[in-house]
Amino acid sequence: MVTSCGNRYNLARVVVQEHLISNGFLKNYKNWVYHGLTTSKSSRSKHGQGKSLGIKGWGSGSKLKVQFDVNNKPLGDEGNSLTGQLGIMVPNSYCVPLTYLNWKSVPNHIKEVSGKRSRYNFCDNLEFYSDEYESVCMDSCHRIYKDNKAKIKPEHYMSYMFPDADPNIALRVPDFVDPDQWKELVEYWQTEEVSAEALRNKGNRSWRGAPHNTGRTPFSQIRYDLAANGESLDMSVYLQTRRQDNPEVKEIMTEYNRQVELLSEDERTIEARDLIFHSIVGKDNHGYCRTYGGGVPRGSEARQFPDAASGHRSVRDQSIGGDTPTLEQGHRTLTRSPGPVEQCGREVYLQTSRIPKYDVGEGLLISLDPDIQIDGERLGEGYCKVYVGKAIMPHVLLERPRPGVDTIGDALGRYVVWNFCDVIKKEMDDY
Repeated sequence: MVTSCGNRYNLARVVVQEHLISNGFLKNYKNWVYHGLTTSKSSRSKHGQGKSLGIKGWGSGSKLKVQFDVNNKPLGDEGNSLTGQLGIMVPNSYCVPLTYLNWKSVPNHIKEVSGKRSRYNFCDNLEFYSDEYESVCMDSCHRIYKDNKAKIKPEHYMSYMFPDADPNIALRVPDFVDPDQWKELVEYWQTEEVSAEALRNKGNRSWRGAPHNTGRTPFSQIRYDLAANGESLDMSVYLQTRRQDNPEVKEIMTEYNRQVELLSEDERTIEARDLIFHSIVGKDNHGYCRTYGGGVPRGSEARQFPDAASGHRSVRDQSIGGDTPTLEQGHRTLTRSPGPVEQCGREVYLQTSRIPKYDVGEGLLISLDPDIQIDGERLGEGYCKVYVGKAIMPHVLLERPRPGVDTIGDALGRYVVWNFCDVIKKEMDDY
């Protein structure tokens, strides 16, 4: 079997695999082309996302000089090139099989091989990179792996299943996917429970709020440029990456300005304004690009602005006992998605009941039984019992408060009633 690699050469599949995994190009090519895409500066438009482009000279012995920010995110055109190179190395089904639910479920021995390969490539091709960049790199691999699978399904599966299902879909193997893996993926996608979950996830994604419009420009570069100009607010990054005429952005700005005006001039510090901003839109978490973008360790993020729920920790510590459920008990297994009844004990996001939807907390779904009671009050149809493990927006009022428990912050470490329509199951990619 032979495979075309974009430069009018027919090469054995194993050669192409090694090309994709190791170098990102074939050294003897006359034209620097990767699957029909040039890597010249004129082709690197920053006005939209596209396929990853390889680095000219990667693997030739020349060293690429890349600048990193305080979070070890690569900056500038060279940083974009490095990220693009990862986009070539990671989405290879022969290196990391596509049949795993997500990056977290990929066995460690495969990740270690990927990590070693990345380190060897960095040492050989980068003038300098810090040890801390390796963790950022692996987070980027997580995102690239997820995005690659997200593109494969609509382009190579969904487009042949609607409006009429193609009975030979299992034979339509994409060039870059192992045939055995493709067959397994098709069988998995066609199961009833996975199809139903895909519809739910599609609905959940519609509530993610105003999308960013950065195109190929990474958030790290935008934050770096703003900081160089004296703009250090997270709100500045948010506004720079969204359309100002978006109704949701306007609503957020109105509420933000209202809360800032309640502070005296001395109280309007960067920390205070960032805290107000994140109490409205939430922090950068579970895949949402708000001000940092993907690949930034959460520890770095937590050091930069205060925890909005920190003032309620004493309440939580006093209210929970030794038998309090832990969030780890709710992790999804690495198998098929469960039915509705089996979802109890799962990690969930708790959302507001009004539009626009915001994640206001995280916790565990405990029961869907409408006859279950909390403090003598029956849940009722359409409601569920949840355990609140984290308050993202602690000042948001509960839909069904009770004495002493009026806000999501008050509910930390407690069981509360929540509208089932506003309980969103965590996907594995969020962990």
